Amino acid sequence: DEVETAWGLIDPILSTWDSDRATPLAVYAPNSWGPAEADSLLTRDGRRWLSE
Repeated sequence: DEVETAWGLIDPILSTWDSDRATPLAVYAPNSWGPAEADSLLTRDGRRWLSE
């Protein structure tokens, strides 16, 4: 039962990763402040990083 439940949770995730609907990962240079998408997550809600 547990194995079937686990696959019921994981299978939709794997299917999305294999489909064209999957969002590509944001990449960024090591030792940087991260991808621009991280800033977008904050600014769309009117927030900002504490270091600013």
